[in-house]
Amino acid sequence: MKSSAKLLVFILAALFIVSCASSGNRGLTLYGETRVIDGEYDRVFNVTRDYINELGFPIMRANLEKGQIMSDYKEGARLTNMGSAGTKEFRAKFRARMERVSDTQTRLTLEYFPEEKDLHTGWELIEIDMNMARATYNRYFEQINARLQGRTIK
Repeated sequence: MKSSAKLLVFILAALFIVSCASSGNRGLTLYGETRVIDGEYDRVFNVTRDYINELGFPIMRANLEKGQIMSDYKEGARLTNMGSAGTKEFRAKFRARMERVSDTQTRLTLEYFPEEKDLHTGWELIEIDMNMARATYNRYFEQINARLQGRTIK
Protein backbone atom coordinates (compact mmCIF):
# COMPACT_ATOMS: atom_id res chain seq x y z
CA MET A 1 0.00 0.00 0.00
CA LYS A 2 2.82 2.40 0.86
CA SER A 3 4.51 1.81 -2.51
CA SER A 4 1.19 2.55 -4.25
CA ALA A 5 0.89 5.84 -2.36
CA LYS A 6 4.47 6.77 -3.28
CA LEU A 7 3.80 5.91 -6.91
CA LEU A 8 0.64 8.05 -6.88
CA VAL A 9 2.52 11.00 -5.36
CA PHE A 10 5.30 10.58 -7.95
CA ILE A 11 2.81 10.50 -10.84
CA LEU A 12 0.94 13.56 -9.56
CA ALA A 13 4.20 15.48 -9.07
CA ALA A 14 5.33 14.54 -12.59
CA LEU A 15 2.00 15.64 -14.07
CA PHE A 16 2.23 18.95 -12.20
CA ILE A 17 5.76 19.61 -13.47
CA VAL A 18 4.82 18.73 -17.05
CA SER A 19 1.70 20.92 -16.98
CA CYS A 20 3.65 23.90 -15.60
CA ALA A 21 6.41 23.49 -18.15
CA SER A 22 4.02 23.20 -21.08
CA SER A 23 1.78 26.11 -20.13
CA GLY A 24 4.58 28.69 -19.99
CA ASN A 25 3.50 32.21 -20.86
CA ARG A 26 0.17 31.82 -22.56
CA GLY A 27 0.42 35.31 -24.05
CA LEU A 28 0.01 35.38 -27.80
CA THR A 29 3.12 36.30 -29.72
CA LEU A 30 2.44 38.57 -32.64
CA TYR A 31 3.14 36.00 -35.26
CA GLY A 32 0.24 37.05 -37.40
CA GLU A 33 -3.36 37.35 -38.31
CA THR A 34 -5.15 36.58 -41.56
CA ARG A 35 -8.25 38.28 -42.89
CA VAL A 36 -10.08 38.37 -46.19
CA ILE A 37 -10.50 42.01 -47.14
CA ASP A 38 -12.34 43.78 -49.91
CA GLY A 39 -9.86 44.96 -52.51
CA GLU A 40 -8.24 43.90 -55.74
CA TYR A 41 -5.05 41.93 -55.20
CA ASP A 42 -2.65 44.46 -56.79
CA ARG A 43 -4.19 47.37 -54.90
CA VAL A 44 -4.07 45.51 -51.55
CA PHE A 45 -0.43 44.65 -52.22
CA ASN A 46 0.53 48.28 -52.99
CA VAL A 47 -1.45 49.76 -50.09
CA THR A 48 0.00 47.23 -47.63
CA ARG A 49 3.57 47.85 -48.85
CA ASP A 50 3.11 51.62 -48.60
CA TYR A 51 1.54 51.38 -45.12
CA ILE A 52 4.38 49.24 -43.74
CA ASN A 53 6.84 51.74 -45.20
CA GLU A 54 4.88 54.69 -43.69
CA LEU A 55 5.22 53.05 -40.29
CA GLY A 56 8.99 53.41 -40.69
CA PHE A 57 9.79 49.82 -41.62
CA PRO A 58 12.13 49.84 -44.65
CA ILE A 59 10.93 47.40 -47.31
CA MET A 60 13.56 44.74 -47.91
CA ARG A 61 11.62 42.64 -50.43
CA ALA A 62 8.32 43.07 -52.21
CA ASN A 63 7.23 40.45 -54.73
CA LEU A 64 3.84 41.10 -56.32
CA GLU A 65 3.73 37.73 -58.11
CA LYS A 66 4.34 35.77 -54.91
CA GLY A 67 2.30 38.15 -52.74
CA GLN A 68 5.09 38.66 -50.24
CA ILE A 69 6.39 41.79 -48.53
CA MET A 70 9.23 41.69 -46.01
CA SER A 71 10.54 44.68 -44.11
CA ASP A 72 13.90 45.15 -42.55
CA TYR A 73 14.14 45.74 -38.81
CA LYS A 74 13.07 49.09 -37.41
CA GLU A 75 15.28 49.85 -34.44
CA GLY A 76 13.51 51.13 -31.34
CA ALA A 77 10.14 49.75 -32.45
CA ARG A 78 8.04 48.39 -29.65
CA LEU A 79 4.39 48.18 -28.80
CA THR A 80 2.83 50.50 -26.26
CA ASN A 81 2.05 49.08 -22.82
CA MET A 82 4.98 46.66 -22.95
CA GLY A 83 6.36 48.09 -19.73
CA SER A 84 9.26 50.38 -19.14
CA ALA A 85 11.92 50.36 -21.81
CA GLY A 86 14.72 50.98 -19.32
CA THR A 87 18.03 50.18 -20.96
CA LYS A 88 16.72 47.41 -23.20
CA GLU A 89 16.99 47.66 -26.95
CA PHE A 90 13.93 46.94 -29.09
CA ARG A 91 13.37 46.29 -32.77
CA ALA A 92 10.67 44.80 -34.96
CA LYS A 93 9.98 43.75 -38.53
CA PHE A 94 6.92 43.09 -40.66
CA ARG A 95 5.98 40.39 -43.11
CA ALA A 96 2.85 40.42 -45.22
CA ARG A 97 1.51 37.66 -47.42
CA MET A 98 -1.49 37.85 -49.69
CA GLU A 99 -3.39 35.72 -52.11
CA ARG A 100 -6.21 36.44 -54.49
CA VAL A 101 -9.57 35.12 -53.30
CA SER A 102 -11.64 36.67 -56.12
CA ASP A 103 -11.48 39.70 -58.39
CA THR A 104 -12.57 41.92 -55.50
CA GLN A 105 -11.21 40.14 -52.42
CA THR A 106 -7.73 39.35 -51.13
CA ARG A 107 -6.59 37.18 -48.23
CA LEU A 108 -4.03 39.22 -46.29
CA THR A 109 -1.77 37.88 -43.55
CA LEU A 110 0.12 40.41 -41.48
CA GLU A 111 2.95 39.24 -39.27
CA TYR A 112 4.71 41.52 -36.80
CA PHE A 113 7.81 40.36 -34.95
CA PRO A 114 8.81 42.55 -31.96
CA GLU A 115 12.12 41.66 -30.34
CA GLU A 116 14.16 42.82 -27.38
CA LYS A 117 17.86 42.35 -26.83
CA ASP A 118 18.93 40.28 -23.86
CA LEU A 119 22.47 40.88 -22.65
CA HIS A 120 23.19 37.16 -22.47
CA THR A 121 21.24 35.55 -25.30
CA GLY A 122 20.90 38.31 -27.90
CA TRP A 123 17.67 39.19 -29.72
CA GLU A 124 14.53 37.38 -28.57
CA LEU A 125 10.93 37.52 -29.73
CA ILE A 126 8.74 39.33 -27.18
CA GLU A 127 5.70 37.55 -25.80
CA ILE A 128 2.61 39.74 -26.04
CA ASP A 129 -0.75 39.16 -24.38
CA MET A 130 -3.76 38.31 -26.52
CA ASN A 131 -5.58 41.62 -25.95
CA MET A 132 -2.57 43.61 -27.11
CA ALA A 133 -2.17 41.35 -30.14
CA ARG A 134 -5.83 41.74 -31.07
CA ALA A 135 -5.71 45.54 -30.68
CA THR A 136 -2.51 45.79 -32.71
CA TYR A 137 -3.78 43.74 -35.63
CA ASN A 138 -7.17 45.50 -35.56
CA ARG A 139 -5.35 48.82 -35.92
CA TYR A 140 -3.19 47.58 -38.81
CA PHE A 141 -6.14 46.11 -40.72
CA GLU A 142 -8.27 49.22 -40.07
CA GLN A 143 -5.53 51.42 -41.51
CA ILE A 144 -5.12 49.26 -44.60
CA ASN A 145 -8.89 49.07 -45.17
CA ALA A 146 -9.20 52.84 -44.78
CA ARG A 147 -6.46 53.42 -47.35
CA LEU A 148 -8.17 51.00 -49.75
CA GLN A 149 -11.27 53.20 -49.43
CA GLY A 150 -9.27 56.36 -50.04
CA ARG A 151 -9.27 57.67 -46.47
CA THR A 152 -6.88 57.73 -43.53
CA ILE A 153 -7.37 57.19 -39.82
CA LYS A 154 -5.24 58.99 -37.25
